[in-house]
Amino acid sequence: MAEAWRKVAGRVSPILVVADDRITATRLAEMMRGLGPVGDIEWAGSVAEAWRHLEVKHPQLLFVEQAGRNIDGLVLTQRLRQSSLAARKTPVVMISEEKTVASMRAAQNAGAHEFLVRPFSAADLDRRLEAICAPRTWIEAQAYVGPDRRRFNSAAGGPERRNRPKAAAAAS
Repeated sequence: MAEAWRKVAGRVSPILVVADDRITATRLAEMMRGLGPVGDIEWAGSVAEAWRHLEVKHPQLLFVEQAGRNIDGLVLTQRLRQSSLAARKTPVVMISEEKTVASMRAAQNAGAHEFLVRPFSAADLDRRLEAICAPRTWIEAQAYVGPDRRRFNSAAGGPERRNRPKAAAAAS
């Protein structure tokens, strides 16, 4: 297991899995327990049920199915990010069966921290959990609320770039 996640895993509780069926939540819980000690893992089978969990229990980690019979993970994540709930900054891992750029961008633009394509291995899950441990700047803009969508900080980004003259910015 990755070092940063190992340090916090037992304290991340509850974890909420928002998926159409309990089997997804059970398999995810088994994989997480195989990676090390984890706290309570709960399941919500619909967006309405997930919202009740978010209002009352304030989960510290969410796994959300991107699309399903009773789930629209994009809408749920975007609504959470724009809410005033205590859980609004909770890390969200979007789970999808589609491995397309459009699907990944949609999750990212909704405010998800990470994207996990089904079927996934314990190693895939471990990498996403480790990535969640790396702090990201929180962005609150008119069109987007969520973690900084850039996964890796680069020297070219940030406000400094915006303040440089255009010729200097183009040279970098």
